[in-house]
Order: sequence, then C-alpha cells, then structure tokens
Amino acid sequence: MEFKIIEAQKVFCETVTTTLKDICKLVGDKPAQLMQEAADAGFEIAGPQIWMYKGADGNPDTTFTLTIGIPVTTGERQHEKVKTLPSFSCAAGVMNGPWEQFSEFYPQLIGDVCCQEKSLTGISREVYHVVDFQNPANNVTEVQIGIQ
Repeated sequence: MEFKIIEAQKVFCETVTTTLKDICKLVGDKPAQLMQEAADAGFEIAGPQIWMYKGADGNPDTTFTLTIGIPVTTGERQHEKVKTLPSFSCAAGVMNGPWEQFSEFYPQLIGDVCCQEKSLTGISREVYHVVDFQNPANNVTEVQIGIQ
C-alpha cells in the first residue's frame, strides 16, 4: 500500500446508479462502448479505464453511484461526456488476478488504511491496467481508497 495524490484528469465518462450485485452487467460492454464513442468524437485515449465508486459499502444490495471513465486528451475540444475527475488523495494497492479477489483485497486494504489512522472518504477508484477476459489471472487492477 502507498499513499498518493492522483492529479485531476479529463475522462470521457458515463455515470450510473447500480449495486455490486448488478455491476457485472457493465463489465466489458460499457467501457468498450465509451472508448468507441470517444474515438468517434475525435478524442485520443490517454490511459486505462477508471471506475469511481461513491457510496459502495461492500453490501451486494447497496445502491451507489458509479462513474466509468476513459482518460482522454481533449485539447480545446468539449463534449457532454467529458468531465474532470478531481485530484484524489488515496491509499493505493495493486491487485493481480481475477476480480473475484476484490472481496478479500478491499477489506485488507481498508484495514491497512485504518491502522494508519486515516479517515475514509467513501469514494474509491479502480484503475484497470490489464484486463484479460480470457485469462483473468493476468488482470492488473490498482485499487485506490479515498482518504482525508
């Protein structure tokens, strides 16, 4: 785990309300759709997809806000789906392997944060550096827990 501040960044994004139980409906299709829309609008992809969770508490039935963002280079261009993710102070850890491991990884990371006497903000992010649907053991996901 490391503490860091992520700089503000422009993303081509969509925000939805969902639950952990229903989030699998968005995996794969929604990011691909956003990447295609961004490319069609003339934006250059500038990094791996970012999922920002606000209000997720680990309960499969809790409704929360999810923003799925694709970092883009905008220049002077504007678009209704381009937003700026604010700078983000966080504790970050890298999880290698299938996403089913999130249920073990998150409590461990949050426990480490609490041991450092940091306050949680209720916002977390996942940055998907490697996504491999054929062999999930190859996935590399950076989990960022918002702190104050």
